[in-house]
Amino acid sequence: MERLGGIVIAVMGMLLTVWNWHLALSEGRFYEHAAIFGPVLTIMGLGLVIFPGYRTKRQACSEDLDRLSGAASIAAQWWGLLAIAVGSGLINLAALKGWR
Repeated sequence: MERLGGIVIAVMGMLLTVWNWHLALSEGRFYEHAAIFGPVLTIMGLGLVIFPGYRTKRQACSEDLDRLSGAASIAAQWWGLLAIAVGSGLINLAALKGWR
């Protein structure tokens, strides 16, 4: 089920990114929040397709997650993926701002 959700999230992120670039190229305007969130959604959605869930890997290693809550239960690979996703969103925003 996570993989299907990942595909849906990735497609939504791609559509958001393409739509925002279309606006920038055709009308000379774009949405800054969409410029960041489009690539973030795309990469995180692809992460859901490629990697197991954010807690699944830690559970497979027999780690006790009962005492962990929120961000503490997220596996290290997901933090790396989130950093890459946010970085790509900021690069996309910089590219769109340079385009105007």
